[in-house]
Parts: sequence; C-alpha cells; structure tokens
Amino acid sequence: MSLEKNRFNVDGMTCASCQQAVNRSVVKVEGVEDVNVNLMTNSMDVRYDSDQTNTDKIIEAVKNAGYDASLKEAGGNKAEEAGGESAKSLFEKQAKGMKKRLWISIPLLIILMYFSMGTMFGAPVPEFLEGARGSSNFALTQLILTLPILVINGSYFTRGLKALWKRNPNMDSLIAVGAGMAFLYGILALYRINYGLAFDNMDIVHT
Repeated sequence: MSLEKNRFNVDGMTCASCQQAVNRSVVKVEGVEDVNVNLMTNSMDVRYDSDQTNTDKIIEAVKNAGYDASLKEAGGNKAEEAGGESAKSLFEKQAKGMKKRLWISIPLLIILMYFSMGTMFGAPVPEFLEGARGSSNFALTQLILTLPILVINGSYFTRGLKALWKRNPNMDSLIAVGAGMAFLYGILALYRINYGLAFDNMDIVHT
C-alpha cells in the first residue's frame, strides 16, 4: 500500500448538503482512505492508496456528484497560503457576481411587483392592463419582466438541476424547482387566459 494525500479545489458547493454529497461520492472510490471536505475554503483533502486509485478518479467522483474539482499544486506552506488566497479570490468573485445580479434584478422586480400587485393598493396602472380585456396584456407584461430575472440568475437553475439529476439535491435545487414550477404554471395560466378570451370573442361574434 502506497498512501498519498492531496488537496483539491471544489467548485459549486453552496451548503452543507453539497459538502456531504461530495464526501459521499469520493469516499466510495476504491482506495480512498479518508476525505475531508471544507465548505468554507471550497477545498477537499483526500488520503488514498495510489496503487488502487489516482487523482483523475477522485476528480471524476466529484463531477459525478454534480460539482467541479481540480488538483491543487503541492508546495508546503506556500501552497497552503496560495490555496487560501485562491479560495478568498473565488469567494470575492462569486460575491461580486451575486451583487451585480442583485442590482440588476431589483429594479425589474420592483416594476414587476408594481404591475402585478399595485392594483390591490389602488395604484394606477396603464389602461391596456385593466379589466378582463386587459388580462392577457397584464399576464404578458409580467412574463416579459420575469424572463430577464430568470436569465440573469440562471446559474441557480443550472447548478440546481444538475445536482438534482445526480440525485444530490441542494439549496440550488430547491430554488430551481420552486421558481421553475411557478414560472411554468404562469405560462399555463397565460394560455388559459387567452383560451378564455378567445371563447368570449366567439360568443360575441355568434351573438
């Protein structure tokens, strides 16, 4: 037996469930003796028998769990310091991206909430959105405002659905399923509104 220990970068983990999913997948690899996944630094330490497995198989196990991994370069304390800086840099990059998406999404959300719920509080809305005849325009306007928000925050769907497909659901999966089902139901409701209006128009013509 020839034991080796390596540290890996793990990308895509967002919660304790992600951490456990990576751990479960890697520990199943034949030859792996010990696994320590660190959510805070997005890293993983693995002790394994190099006669039975290798770093490629370990990385493949992480990918099978729905995440990405890469081998950190060796080099003692300098490598550990570089790894810490790399994790910090990754966190700052992710935080910057989230902040950017937030500032773009908020104005769209405010406008969307105004059109969708403003009438409940007596707020004025354009005439073409009022009444039964404006219901189709009302729903279509909400769809147009919702789509950019979904696209901007599409990473939640890609990561969440990928994890769900790998049978390792996480918080991103919860967001993807919840928001996705609500959006699909909204599309169905839009078709039903247009279907109802079409029959109303037929009744008028026949009358």
